[in-house]
Amino acid sequence: MPSADQVARRLLVKSDVRIGEPRGGGQTPTTDILMLIHSTADIAVAGIVYSSADGVTFRCYRSFGSAASPTAIDGSSQQNNLGATFATLRGYAYNGSTWVNAASVRMTAVEAWSTSVNGSAVQLRNILTGSTVENSRWALGGAGAFGPTTQFDNTYDLGSTAGRVRTVYATAINIGADSTAGGSFEVFVANTTTIPGANPSGGVVLYASSGALIARGSSGTLTTIAPA
Repeated sequence: MPSADQVARRLLVKSDVRIGEPRGGGQTPTTDILMLIHSTADIAVAGIVYSSADGVTFRCYRSFGSAASPTAIDGSSQQNNLGATFATLRGYAYNGSTWVNAASVRMTAVEAWSTSVNGSAVQLRNILTGSTVENSRWALGGAGAFGPTTQFDNTYDLGSTAGRVRTVYATAINIGADSTAGGSFEVFVANTTTIPGANPSGGVVLYASSGALIARGSSGTLTTIAPA
């Protein structure tokens, strides 16, 4: 492994940047850190390509086995229902006592790899407001669909009163369960498991019960819009 001085001689280093072992304060390097850069300003690790080829690429390689005899990565669940992680971009921040893994982008396998199948996923993770635990939230899964992970089930909103979604394009929208009548541009509403008992304010509530679509108005009036 090259020393810090050897690494520094091969890099263009700003005057306020220290490479290698810190000299008091900051993040102390552990045995799994190859290079540590300290600075009091923004740090940019930059790559520049002067050609018509693809842009700068940061490559991460992962196998099981050993360097002398690598084996295929496993797709069995290792963490958060995903397989072997082969690359992670993590962001740490200081909370007044320790350095915290605050958010990350993780690339993983979703099946046991071979020469014929190499399914993968990209996972987004963060710490929720008021919490201290980083966990999985959203993922681009092996089927190519982007959505919340099981750790984030029923705990997220699409848009907000201050950040609204303008348009949703879909061939079908399912609320509560998956079902279809065999057509296109359908909206399916599953039967409610709890009949609404309170009156809405400034609007109307729509829900399904025993296969019928019912509206509850702000005064409590129930109107069956579509009988079962």
